[in-house]
Amino acid sequence: AVGMVTHDLRRALLLADRIAVLVGGRMVQLDRRDAVLERPVSRTVAELVGMSNLLAGVAATGRVEIDALRHLPVADPPAKGTRVLVGIRPEHLKLDGAGDTVPIGKGHVENVVDDGTTATVTLEWGALQLRSVLLSGEGLARGLSRGDSVSLSVRPEHIHLLPMER
Repeated sequence: AVGMVTHDLRRALLLADRIAVLVGGRMVQLDRRDAVLERPVSRTVAELVGMSNLLAGVAATGRVEIDALRHLPVADPPAKGTRVLVGIRPEHLKLDGAGDTVPIGKGHVENVVDDGTTATVTLEWGALQLRSVLLSGEGLARGLSRGDSVSLSVRPEHIHLLPMER
């Protein structure tokens, strides 16, 4: 086994099959590459590995309620009433309801930043802000602009629940 230290997340994701995340000189997560990306152990790790959609919520039956109007489907919810932090990777937030995703309501495009490879879409979802990533020049990414209304959806298994931190 060969070890490597880097501050470059892209390089780590490209080369590593296992990733150790260090915060303040202390190892906080060591796991397979995909597990660290999809199931970070804390808000700090989630932010470090690009899980930019982080929302506070309360567990209900089969879902997490974000506020009175918005809720998210979850595959394995904790006990009803448990306060959680919900994480969704930008690439898992769908704007067109494709496949076996579950609708979560409408979002409004705030901004689109296209680097020629990917288009990062910042969305307003009620009073909250979400991000999605699309392939540049493909489908919706070709015609999205500020103010557009889009249908948002996600697969329940792509919603990651974290404990609320004090």
